[in-house]
Amino acid sequence: MKPFPNTALSLLTLAVASALSVQASAGYGLKDANRSTIKQDAWVCKGCKSKTEISSSVTAGVALQDGEDSHIGNTTGTDTDGATAFLSADIHDRDENDYRLDFTADKLGFDAASANLTITKPGSYSVYLDYRALARFDSNAGRSPYREDGDNLRLPDNWQAAGTTAGMTELDNAATVTLEKKRQRFTLGGTVKGEGFDTELNFRHETRSGASRSTVNLLTNAAMIAKPIDDSTDTLDARVYWRGDGFWGGLNGQISKYKNDHQRLAFENAYYPTFGAAYNGQMAVDPDNQAFSLGGDLQFFEGAQQAVMHGRFVRMTQDEPLLPATVTGPAPTLPHLSADTQVDMMELGLSYRNRLSRELSVYGSYDYRDRDNKTEQAWYPLVTTDSIYRGEVQNTPYDRTRQLLKLGAKYRFSSNWNLDTNYSYDHNQYSGLSRDSVFENSVEAALRAQLMPGWRMSLMGEVRARRGDSYQTSELTQAANQNAMRQYFLADRDKRELKLMTDHHFNEVSIQFNLHTGVEDYPETELGLTEVRYTGYGLNAAYPLGDNLSLNGFFGQDWRDNRQTGSASGVSFWQAENRDDQTSASLGLKWQQLMDNKLTLGIDYGYSDGASDTEISQGLSVVYGPYSATRHNLSAWADYQLSDKISMRLDWLYEDYQDMDWGNDELMPDSIPNLILLGSLGHDYQAHYVGLSFSYQW
Repeated sequence: MKPFPNTALSLLTLAVASALSVQASAGYGLKDANRSTIKQDAWVCKGCKSKTEISSSVTAGVALQDGEDSHIGNTTGTDTDGATAFLSADIHDRDENDYRLDFTADKLGFDAASANLTITKPGSYSVYLDYRALARFDSNAGRSPYREDGDNLRLPDNWQAAGTTAGMTELDNAATVTLEKKRQRFTLGGTVKGEGFDTELNFRHETRSGASRSTVNLLTNAAMIAKPIDDSTDTLDARVYWRGDGFWGGLNGQISKYKNDHQRLAFENAYYPTFGAAYNGQMAVDPDNQAFSLGGDLQFFEGAQQAVMHGRFVRMTQDEPLLPATVTGPAPTLPHLSADTQVDMMELGLSYRNRLSRELSVYGSYDYRDRDNKTEQAWYPLVTTDSIYRGEVQNTPYDRTRQLLKLGAKYRFSSNWNLDTNYSYDHNQYSGLSRDSVFENSVEAALRAQLMPGWRMSLMGEVRARRGDSYQTSELTQAANQNAMRQYFLADRDKRELKLMTDHHFNEVSIQFNLHTGVEDYPETELGLTEVRYTGYGLNAAYPLGDNLSLNGFFGQDWRDNRQTGSASGVSFWQAENRDDQTSASLGLKWQQLMDNKLTLGIDYGYSDGASDTEISQGLSVVYGPYSATRHNLSAWADYQLSDKISMRLDWLYEDYQDMDWGNDELMPDSIPNLILLGSLGHDYQAHYVGLSFSYQW
């Protein structure tokens, strides 16, 4: 190994200084030297300069996608059927005063993209601007006669109402609707650091657009719709923290406001009015609301001991005007013009950690969370399907108090063996539910070992037991539940889980294997979920086939079996079993340093298959139709260095995707007489994606 330049220079300087110190008294000191002919520029330490060079790359490209089903966009990041241009960048700049500029961007122009610009003076401040775009594509094959017009869903001018969907002559001409959710987030902020303190302030603006599946109805008739999404959330975050001798702490706060561009969703009745003048209906949408929070943290540390305290107060409010109880006739009087809701939350926590010896460390924590709904109770008119007045009902505030205690210890038997153990007690108190109090005890243990060089193993186990007080009729339901019915998140439960993970590295081969299995038993449940069993494993491996060729792969499977019982009379007389299984696999090959080290090739194949079926037994067994989804994905890429600064990349992707839902298979908008459907929303497609990009580096 070559010595570091600065190390060699230091040794030379030390030797010269030692020699000069002996001769300085004889007139050979530096002050007596003749420096007129010395080239002092050659003495400059080039490695000691502040780095001013720029390490940058900019990539511009265009992608061509051949796929009519928008679902392919969940893989590629864009649902455009055709060409889409994109821009990526990775720029880093440092000047002589150590000011830093960093800019990164990933596929700007796609529906899923990101960018970040940060300017920093290390140890002093930084300013940043961040952008994130996310998208989820459900279907672009839905069909609906309704078109969006602000807060209204309108039917075509030539719409012919009918008693059933079969008589709606214009339903065959229903327009295509797209079900998707797009999100864009902009964040502007900065930090200031000083002697013993840090501060940060940022503002975030997030918008959502698109449409989701929903249903509107009048009396016994209904229609599925593409419910429009147009909303935004503004959030302001601030924090200030101090550091001192043996402590660290500070305050943080947040203010957020949600705004929905829609105040309601009114719709025209596509059926013959069944009574009165029920030509229109309406449904509520998410109301504008706001939240405020203020919290603090304090940490003390001394030697191997560390104690942390935190607290937070949150207030959520909403005071939007209430909609009329119905628009199909005279609306009953409301007790208030607005809901004037308020929910307060309090969080308190304390944790302690200490290393008692080289072998033993201990940990403990306590968390308290209280949710208090302070909304005023009142009697509100109860209207069914925007048509039928059924008396009055009182709003019931929902409260919850949670206390969580954790105790843990870690013991090192040797440098290669250690054991982690943890105990937790989780106590929840509710208001208005079938059970007022639920508590759960759990014990977890993890044994980790280095069996031999290149071979690590972890064995983890968990046991949980949940119990609670007696069951009673919920105050949040209009009718009393059956006495034997148990809600799965409140019912007594015994859970056992075991995990095994191994990691092998030998002779340039890397193998990781994991296995997990568990069972959840609900011993006191007569009606409801009674048992859950699950098992799964995964194998990941990488192997170098040569100096420039590498291979990697993955294979995994998961199985889950849920059992439940049900009844309409209080005595169990039918059983249901839901079976889920999933298989996933991938294989990748990378070939580097081809054609005079200018070309790199890669190819990847991915496969996933998931299926679910339900069997109902009531004397005879009936198997519902299957739900399944299968995906094949093949991608290849080539990266070629055209010159020292310019490279070209070609990407190709092929996806074959098919899913099947027995409850939605081959449905048409008029398949059900009193329900207008969006049609079959399943996917069965083959799509291609080709991308060509050029990168410039300087």
